[in-house]
Amino acid sequence: MDLDFVEKILLVLERAGFKDEKLLEAFDVVIAGALGFVAMEFAAAPADDEASFKAQIQDRLAEADEDRFPLIARHRERLSNRHFIVRWENGSAVPLDSSFDAFVYTIVEGLRLLLSR
Repeated sequence: MDLDFVEKILLVLERAGFKDEKLLEAFDVVIAGALGFVAMEFAAAPADDEASFKAQIQDRLAEADEDRFPLIARHRERLSNRHFIVRWENGSAVPLDSSFDAFVYTIVEGLRLLLSR
């Protein structure tokens, strides 16, 4: 447990106006969101059969029925290996920089709303 890290997050949130229970709720939001994004961004592909893992994702996307999955079909090329769940490489090779920016913006704006609640 890194108490310096915990203290810094709490300090930033307190300076933003969070107090008491709201401070601790906001802390949990920041930690859960950040760790969740990082866990997904750097999740490892199965080490035992990486080629099969890649082929399985590619095949599932390629074979997605257009009538049943119209949005996947429409965005298939942009989704392929470029977004969570439908990629076979992690953020070391294919970073989700713009998605991370959107995530940070959403967390900050959500915290702003939480503070006013």
